[in-house]
Amino acid sequence: MTDILNNIDYCWSDVDLRDGQLHFRQIGDISIWIKHQGKEIFVAHRHINRNGPQSDIESLPSDISWVRRVCRGGIDTVKIRPVFPDIPVVVKPESTFNLSKKAEIKIYVRIPLWVHIYALDKGEEVTILEAPSVLLSKTWFGDFFEGDICYWISSGAKTEVEPDRNRGHLAISPVHLHNQSNDDLTVAKLSLRVPNLTIFSDGEQLWSDQMEIDYRGENEVGEIRFSGHPPQKAPKATLITKPRIVEKNIHPFKSFTSMININSLGLPTG
Repeated sequence: MTDILNNIDYCWSDVDLRDGQLHFRQIGDISIWIKHQGKEIFVAHRHINRNGPQSDIESLPSDISWVRRVCRGGIDTVKIRPVFPDIPVVVKPESTFNLSKKAEIKIYVRIPLWVHIYALDKGEEVTILEAPSVLLSKTWFGDFFEGDICYWISSGAKTEVEPDRNRGHLAISPVHLHNQSNDDLTVAKLSLRVPNLTIFSDGEQLWSDQMEIDYRGENEVGEIRFSGHPPQKAPKATLITKPRIVEKNIHPFKSFTSMININSLGLPTG
C-alpha cells in the first residue's frame, strides 16, 4: 500500500471533481482530502505522526479544518504539482570530506518536495493550498555575521544515486562542487538554494536541474549557477515546475560560510 501511495504518477496526477466524491491523496507524510460544491473547492490536510499510533490514513478526522476557495466559474479539475521548499535546505554528505585544490565532485541529494494544489479559474491559476510533503526542522546556517534560515534534511549527499519511482515526493538534485582555490576545502554540510531549481520528470523519477558551486577561496567571490535544463542522468526529462525564484542563473557569493560550513551555529548534529 505504501508503494502505491507514493508512486510518482499517483502523487502528482490531477483530481477529477466531476464525480462529486470526497477525494483522498497521500504524498509523503501529508494526507490530503479534496471536495467541491458548485463554484467552491474545499481542501484539508494533515501530516502523519510516524512516532504516534497508526490509524487508517484515508479516514477523514472529525476535527479537520478546511481551506475554502470560491471560484468565478465551475471547476472540474484540481491540479497537484510538486514545488521545491521556499527557503534553502542544509544537507550533510555521507561523511565529511576534503576536496583538494582544483578538484571537483558531483553529489546527489534527495529533497522532500512541497505540494502545490491549484485550479484554473477561467484560465487563471488560483492556489488553493501549498504545504510540505514532509515536515522539516528549521536551522541557522552560517556564523554570527551572515547566514540563512534553512530547512534541515536528513537524507545524505551521495556520489551515486538510483531512481526510485515509489518515493514520488522526493526529487533528486545533482550538485557539482568545484574547488577552484589553491587550498584544500573541507566539506561537512551544504546549503542548497532549492527555490532557484527547476523540477523535471522522466516518468520514473523527479529531478532538478544541476546546481554548480564554484569555490575560489576564503576571501574571494564564488559563484553558483543553475543549468535550467534536465540533468545528465535524465536528458529526456520534461519540465514539470519552474523555479520559485526566477532570476539570473549566476549568483555570486562573498563568503563560503553561506554555502559550505564545518561548524555552523545551531545546526542539528544528526
